[in-house]
Amino acid sequence: GGGMGQAPEPVLDAGRVLDADDAQRIFERMNPQPFDEASLSAVERDVIQLGHVARALDAKSEITKDHMALIGRCRVAWPRVKATGHVHEHSDFALVPRALQIDEDLTRVAGSVSSIIALRNMM
Repeated sequence: GGGMGQAPEPVLDAGRVLDADDAQRIFERMNPQPFDEASLSAVERDVIQLGHVARALDAKSEITKDHMALIGRCRVAWPRVKATGHVHEHSDFALVPRALQIDEDLTRVAGSVSSIIALRNMM
């Protein structure tokens, strides 16, 4: 096989799409770089956007490429958000509370995104 045909829509494993435990594990294992202020602000915007998307979506909504890109960016950013919220001698203390807030928001949004995707996969 292996033509250049239309790839089917990936079946998303709801549990893995956006997962707090995954983010925590990657943070602990990889010890990622904390974000600077500008990057953290960009992540903040993505998380707010994802919150709006999650509220608007239901099991029948189409999950677009844009949605997937947004979810993907949040997933990649999450371990670094945790790194930014982690206090040690090199922390940027101004960013710690913001990072902790984003971590909390991501945890909440991840729950709704995962349930929506789980519902879709059952339909």
